[in-house]
Amino acid sequence: MKQFLHIKILFLFGLNILFGFSAYSQLPDFTSTQTVCVGTTSTYTAYGFDGSDMYFDVYESDGTTEVSLGNLMTEGSTTVTSGSETYYKYTLDYQWTISDTYVVKVRELTSNGCEGIGDNSLTVTVVDLPATPTGDSSQSLCIGSTISDLVASSASNNIYWYSSDTGGTALDVTGELSTGTYYAEASNTSSCVSDDRLEVNVTINSNSEISLSSAT
Repeated sequence: MKQFLHIKILFLFGLNILFGFSAYSQLPDFTSTQTVCVGTTSTYTAYGFDGSDMYFDVYESDGTTEVSLGNLMTEGSTTVTSGSETYYKYTLDYQWTISDTYVVKVRELTSNGCEGIGDNSLTVTVVDLPATPTGDSSQSLCIGSTISDLVASSASNNIYWYSSDTGGTALDVTGELSTGTYYAEASNTSSCVSDDRLEVNVTINSNSEISLSSAT
């Protein structure tokens, strides 16, 4: 038996950004778009009936060409109530590996054999990572030089400098340089960052000392 149900859907992705139906008191306002970087794994949440099979289906931007169907979500013990109905939380971790625009729909197959698709869909834009910055791996500067004096480039992307090859906090561009190793990372307008950082060995040269004497 196939019956199209009015499914109450809620998605959770990224940093607590929510996607659902605002008409239901326990669900947040609907958000229909998401932008992620290639390689990102997002956690998605939908609410359905107890014992259902909840499927996370991915299509191309036309909403009909299949990309990845039948990704089964896992039921948990968390519930929400809407009217007289109780809905259970289902979750799925999904990794986006190819840059493109996708449409996500959720299907529910209940324990009594009824099937339905959520009224709303989520459009996901997957953005390529910027290229690793390029530049001289050894750079010599004078005492008093700052982070902003280092040179690296990556197409039209912004460059941020770090004191380590992974993680950490970007260095203040006004910070004074010292002899050592610095790492450049590229970031695009979607805040996607390069897979790797450019390693630059910096040497700080002493300023010349000039002495003046008068002729006698």
